Amino acid sequence: MRLRGERDLLSADLRAARTLGAGPLLVLLGASLWGTAGASQALLGPGVPSALVGALRTVVAAIVLGVLVLRGSRAALSDRLRSRTGALLLVAGVSVAAYQVTFFIGVRALGIAVGTILAVGSAPLFAGALGVLTGTERPTRARVATTLLAVAGLAALVRPDAGVTLDVAGVVAALTAGLSFGGYTVLARALLADGLRRIDTVAVPFGVAGLLLLPVLARGIAGLDDPTLLLAPRSLAVVLWLGAGATAVGYLLFIAGLRDVAALAATTLVLAEPLTATLLGVLAFDERLGPVAMLGAAVVGVALLLAARTTRRSDTAPAR
Repeated sequence: MRLRGERDLLSADLRAARTLGAGPLLVLLGASLWGTAGASQALLGPGVPSALVGALRTVVAAIVLGVLVLRGSRAALSDRLRSRTGALLLVAGVSVAAYQVTFFIGVRALGIAVGTILAVGSAPLFAGALGVLTGTERPTRARVATTLLAVAGLAALVRPDAGVTLDVAGVVAALTAGLSFGGYTVLARALLADGLRRIDTVAVPFGVAGLLLLPVLARGIAGLDDPTLLLAPRSLAVVLWLGAGATAVGYLLFIAGLRDVAALAATTLVLAEPLTATLLGVLAFDERLGPVAMLGAAVVGVALLLAARTTRRSDTAPAR
């Protein structure tokens, strides 16, 4: 059953686009929107804690996605929530909540470029490992080689002698974000293959994550020296972009493409996010990358292109 609110992103127009192999493109577009998250946090300023930024982003996205779900039929979803699907959606929601908080902690500790690269760049490794462990995917040699190439580029980007000062807590947070996102991707593909609507695959986990992060949201706002800071026009615009644009629309695009892209390939294509973040960090926030880090960024870019070329519809499980 299709949801009317999905018309532009998730319905007939996409069926035509998928015949042209648009799955990887949709994943890339979604990842590019996510790549603006680190820069958006910087625009909010250091006075807004990272955990609060993640909670704000998640709650706003949950509201936007919830409105889309409410516009469609909810009977089918209600039946699915009482089955095994409900348990998978709950775990997916926990993964989303963990990712949203740890991602911003890692980015603030390591910088927009390196924090995003390490968080998202580690996701293919975790997604591939989880896919093999659960028996849901069998990565091809080409895909494994592409992922290893991306990892090599990431290693160059985070080398201390490349001008990067590593913060251990930041690295742990970024890797936790990568594990959380990789886990969500594997779960999302399993849910799609099981016949769950794409909008539900995004909206329900974000609803769970939003509820889990409400205490973080309340505590974060209460701890601000000046809570009215979030009511300033610029802050409101940034929060709305983070929740509605960078997150809700970004995830809808990602899920729309995910049905045609294996989890390992998708998380490799998502390296468009750290590349976008790197570009914004360097151009807009005067972050500097040394020669080795620049070479690493180039290697990641090559790996991304190879991932898009090696993605085939035959690698995917059917989704309805």
